Amino acid sequence: MRVAVLTGGIASGKSTVCRIMKEFLPSVEIFDCDAAVRRMLDSDPAVATTLAQTFGENVIDAEGKVDRDFLRNSVFQMMPRG
Repeated sequence: MRVAVLTGGIASGKSTVCRIMKEFLPSVEIFDCDAAVRRMLDSDPAVATTLAQTFGENVIDAEGKVDRDFLRNSVFQMMPRG
């Protein structure tokens, strides 16, 4: 079995390339990390607890779900610039 990995920066066209691959190579299996993370954030209470311990209680919204906007902003604020 051959394995290929597609990486790239934000908005670099990774999803577009995957859609095109699926269209022309329907037998190709694609693992979508973004979708896997969304499922994990939505369904795993241990992940929410760990995120709250790391980023503070504001990372959890009023419905008890992970606030992705808050999390994204918190992560990017922590990243060094330059």
